[in-house]
Amino acid sequence: MSIESKQIFCGVPNTARGEASHIFADPTGETDRISYASGRSAVVVSCGDRENVRVFTDHTGNVTACRFAPKGLIASGDEGGTIRVWNPENMKQMQDLPVTGDVVRDVCFTADMKFMAFATDARGVFAKVLKYPGCGSAGQITGHTRRVTSIDMRNSPKTAIITGGDDMTVGFFNGPPIAIAAVPIQKEDHTNFVLDVRFSPDGSKYATSSSDRRVFIFDSESQEKLHSMTEHTASVTGVAWNKDGTKLATSSSDKTIRIWDVASGSCLQVVTLGDKDVLDMQVGCTWVPKTDEIVAVSLRGDLSVLVEGSSKPRKIIRGHAHPVVSLANLENKVYTVDTLGKCVFTDTNEPGTDFHFSGKGHKTPGKSVACNSKVVVSGETNGDVFLTPVETLEFPSAPVSVKGGCADIACPGTGAEFAAVVINDFRLVQINNDGSTVELLSFEKSETGTSVSVTEDGKTVAVSVEVRGGTGKISFYKYVNGKLEKFGNSIDGVTPANRMIFTKDSSTLIVGEKSRHVKMFDVAQQMKVTGGGACHSARVDGLSLSPDGKRVASVGMDGTLAIWVLGSRTKPISAKAHRNGANGVGWVDGETLVTAGGDNLVRTWTLKE
Repeated sequence: MSIESKQIFCGVPNTARGEASHIFADPTGETDRISYASGRSAVVVSCGDRENVRVFTDHTGNVTACRFAPKGLIASGDEGGTIRVWNPENMKQMQDLPVTGDVVRDVCFTADMKFMAFATDARGVFAKVLKYPGCGSAGQITGHTRRVTSIDMRNSPKTAIITGGDDMTVGFFNGPPIAIAAVPIQKEDHTNFVLDVRFSPDGSKYATSSSDRRVFIFDSESQEKLHSMTEHTASVTGVAWNKDGTKLATSSSDKTIRIWDVASGSCLQVVTLGDKDVLDMQVGCTWVPKTDEIVAVSLRGDLSVLVEGSSKPRKIIRGHAHPVVSLANLENKVYTVDTLGKCVFTDTNEPGTDFHFSGKGHKTPGKSVACNSKVVVSGETNGDVFLTPVETLEFPSAPVSVKGGCADIACPGTGAEFAAVVINDFRLVQINNDGSTVELLSFEKSETGTSVSVTEDGKTVAVSVEVRGGTGKISFYKYVNGKLEKFGNSIDGVTPANRMIFTKDSSTLIVGEKSRHVKMFDVAQQMKVTGGGACHSARVDGLSLSPDGKRVASVGMDGTLAIWVLGSRTKPISAKAHRNGANGVGWVDGETLVTAGGDNLVRTWTLKE
């Protein structure tokens, strides 16, 4: 038996308030794909089919630029100053180019791929133009006094480069190669940070946008300013030309996308996305030549696909822009939370569904999520816990506050007397269906809570603590009349449990330890039984029991997914599931699993004979 990849639900673009998020469409018009950076991944995804996705994960740091290159290739740059060129069809890396010692903000190539240019934060040299692939100098991009955040290149009628940066200037350079004695054209029309610069498809014009709320269109030859558009009421974060260069789309922190007529400079349409939430600010856009659609990205990371003339998006692609820390699922319905506190719903049977979490959710990093058929319970590091109805996925108006934070959450079935139990360093807390709380346990000063599990009927609870010195202890309790009554002996371990689950009949507790081991214990006898072992090379961060109760799936900080047979010494089958750790796992059905990890991805897997 083997584990094979089935679906990839990609992350969404990196975003930051006050900065542009560069996303790009396939300029050839052959596909409807867009490219962008998402955490440590470079993503290429179809606007029409979310399952048509390529995710490049070979970068060792956060990816900060991702753009289509000629010859069907992709170029992505990272925070360490490396640009990698790769083929999205076979996922093979073509070049690994350590071009600078600082963040790569943007990158572009000549049509023949003999030269490349990139924007960077490197002090003193904020943009470079190099020969490709040898990386020899092809001239200097001078004139900027602060970091360059956007760069673009035209190929006709003759090559030229434009740059924009935090010094509020736009640079225009003939080349590459750029003559040593060449004097750059520096335009100082903007009065705040320049956020985006882009040539028109034929290279005859270029557009610039800025935090000063203005958009300018210039003639590339005469450098005459053709139009000044001032209708946006907040920073203009992105500009994008349609395929024939007759229209321009702009994105803004005023939560709108505007479409402009290039000939007259007049606004043809305004589309407002979102409401008063600051996360609805639009931080980037691109125009897809193949479908003639506009794709805009919000500060939340949501990608809105817009058809000109329509007041609402045709579809919205949602996902994580930060590492996923926890996953819970009910068959094909998957709930995940990330390090920013964003909760995302994924339906593995209907990838295009628009059903999603709404309302004011978490404000600090997420820590854990659990669910049953009525409620999704998600907790964050400061102890705020939301009980969100499965039917609506609308966050309640206020969270439940658990003193001491949140380390782990467990949900019983809907027939239990309470909604969830939450463990943190100091105590175990019961959350009732009405949002009230009851402290069930308070730990000794030498103990720190690590994990909790509860049976389907809510009548048996397992509690794990780390004892001073690094050892672990698991205790079992019966839930009687709103209180916990300890039974049997505690199980001592060399290291504490990090995740725990009960089998369906409540007879066995499956434990994933911080020491990378998976172990199984008889609940009545508090004794280790046959099963489990050491497959992971780092901490176990997720466990899930198969629908038939015969197999257990585990994932760990090493990114591995492993399938164990209950009560068997058989070596588990395993597969590398995620870069940067796998933090959650669940069974969709008897042969399909879902995982989530530090690469911002949610993935499904199929077991094959």
